[in-house]
Amino acid sequence: MRIYLNISLFFVISIIYSGQTVSVDSTFFFPTSISIDQARLESLNQCRKIVIDKVVPKKTLVAANSMLEKMESDGLYKENAAFTSFHNSTSIGYIVDEQILKANPKGFVDNGFSYHISYRAEVVIPSGERDPSMNISIWPESRSLNSGESLVLNVESTMDGYIYILHFLPDQSVEIMFPNKYFTDNRLMKNQIKKFPNDERIKIRLTTLPDQLMTSETFYAVFCKKEIPEMSEIIQVNLSGGRITAGDKSFKNFQSLLANIPLSYRSEAACQVIVVGGDRN
Repeated sequence: MRIYLNISLFFVISIIYSGQTVSVDSTFFFPTSISIDQARLESLNQCRKIVIDKVVPKKTLVAANSMLEKMESDGLYKENAAFTSFHNSTSIGYIVDEQILKANPKGFVDNGFSYHISYRAEVVIPSGERDPSMNISIWPESRSLNSGESLVLNVESTMDGYIYILHFLPDQSVEIMFPNKYFTDNRLMKNQIKKFPNDERIKIRLTTLPDQLMTSETFYAVFCKKEIPEMSEIIQVNLSGGRITAGDKSFKNFQSLLANIPLSYRSEAACQVIVVGGDRN
């Protein structure tokens, strides 16, 4: 997907937490319909999920999956390993450093191929406890858009605070959509619905990925009781065109940013939008 209002991420924060280093060396099988690049991304996602599972206690994993279950029951979530690993690492553990030691296809056969990956990551378990009175909701004006149509997101919180909306890209990278230099007001008041964007002059147009008839796009909201100064420093809006990736390091950088925010200060939610190719009506 390409977004015509897009953000460049530059994180300049230092991590003060000590984490647990976990290594994974595994081989995954993929059908011939999957490209080598897709196999690499899927293998990386699986590795991220494995290291989280190894570090985080089971009861914490079960509690963190409640958001995914709610999205599924509401019909807003399409299962994919990429978003699951992103959600888990955001809400229950942080991958503050990672390294792909080896990654290459091997063992091609008629119906598919094997992909070997050797991976190492440092995982930090979040500090603090969730505030049960703090919740954030995010939903799109339309759950399905034709390619090129504009996106509008709605958010609502159970207390006063600040909202940050991120776009989770298909290659596991992350870009910040709101706030930005054209839409700086990210203050949320208790039980009041706010639209992003709320200015008709600002359009966020979604398009399908190249050679795909349909794309599922995920938007992730982080609500915080207080402003996150580092967010305002890193946001940069570029209206010259869209992007397919926000860069290999954006996932780790975003995790590192959240590692400085205790769970008691924030809440997360996500929604998905289906983008359909073809002519617009």
